[in-house]
Amino acid sequence: MKNVVLTLLIFLFAGPALALELALPVACTVGTDCWVQQYADHDAGAGSTDYACGVASYDGHDGTDIRGLHTGVNIAVLAAAAGRVRAVRDGVADKLVKSPADLAAVSKFQCGNGVVITHGEGWETQYCHLRKGSVSVKTRDEIGVGDQLGLIGSSGEAAFPHVHVTVRKDGKVVDPFSADDMTDCNAADRSLWSASAQNALAYKGSELLLMQWANAPFSETQFETGNFPAPQAAPDGSALVVNAMAINLYKDDIVSLTMTVPGQQPSVNRVVLKRNRAVQRLYAGKKRSGVWPPGRYVARFEIVRGDVTVFSKEISFGMKN
Repeated sequence: MKNVVLTLLIFLFAGPALALELALPVACTVGTDCWVQQYADHDAGAGSTDYACGVASYDGHDGTDIRGLHTGVNIAVLAAAAGRVRAVRDGVADKLVKSPADLAAVSKFQCGNGVVITHGEGWETQYCHLRKGSVSVKTRDEIGVGDQLGLIGSSGEAAFPHVHVTVRKDGKVVDPFSADDMTDCNAADRSLWSASAQNALAYKGSELLLMQWANAPFSETQFETGNFPAPQAAPDGSALVVNAMAINLYKDDIVSLTMTVPGQQPSVNRVVLKRNRAVQRLYAGKKRSGVWPPGRYVARFEIVRGDVTVFSKEISFGMKN
């Protein structure tokens, strides 16, 4: 009987003890200067859903995408666990994929610049889309937890600057947020993330990445590169505009950006989404008529889902006589 009990205890505890524990793979503050844009797909069919049954994934996506705000940021990619480098690639140009031609051009190196690390017991992690020239390890290097591998970039099949992290066990993809089951969502599965990484990566769904005053709408290129003016503290031009960018929005969400100038009717940009949106950009603004009036200038961003406001944020400044 004692042998049976001992065998049972070994069976119960040996599995979790061998499971990989992962540290945060980026040197940034999640939710402030980096964000989880997409998770692994838990829909076995033609659709997609993330591990929390949200929309932050796409069909067949096999990893976790942690993004920077724009291509100009410098965010280090770190080894999530100790191990040995199995493969490295560098030298692929950083270029955001925007068209079928762009996609075809990277078909042979979709991961772009990357690193693969083995961790024993059949576990490995892969880090993709690193910035060209930033990869700082080589094949067969012994790596410690938190060692820098490179920088977030946009090489390979990347529509935004990010690192794509894939976890595998014996060659099979494992979602570190839901390690026991990738065929369902909201399952009570084990997380492979360490306690501190779990806290940093707590699921948020729709998020606002940027909300900033300016004297003109930001162009697509400015949003992508970060080549926009420093935030304004007060209007100093012929127009006043507030720019915003949010991620992971749902079909039928009502997304609005409202700017209020003292003594004037608000300027409102309101969009009802016709499909799920990985990224949504908005601006609202006014042209100057005479002088900018004194008082408080307010901008408000909102996401309404059904009858519920799921997100709102205000920014404001005061203008004296």
